[in-house]
Amino acid sequence: MLLTCSFCKKSRYSFSKGKDIANLKIMNLNSDYNYNIVVFDMLGRQILSTKKHSDVNGSINLQIDNYKFVKGVYNIILVDDKGSINSIKFIND
Repeated sequence: MLLTCSFCKKSRYSFSKGKDIANLKIMNLNSDYNYNIVVFDMLGRQILSTKKHSDVNGSINLQIDNYKFVKGVYNIILVDDKGSINSIKFIND
């Protein structure tokens, strides 16, 4: 999945789910910025809120406890240092 956004070249993500932890990697971000990241389920419940700096490759890795991250549709909100907002929607199946 490729997404265009105002503060990065092209955003995309990869998702893998282990026994206890789900790993979400957001890629192609600007490596010079901090990002506020909030993950909501489609009922509007916040399951994660964190601030991370992207690595030198422009990636951010998140780990989410599987009991919070059940099957369904999720919305990730990314806000960079300049206040630009991007939303990524994805399905955890």
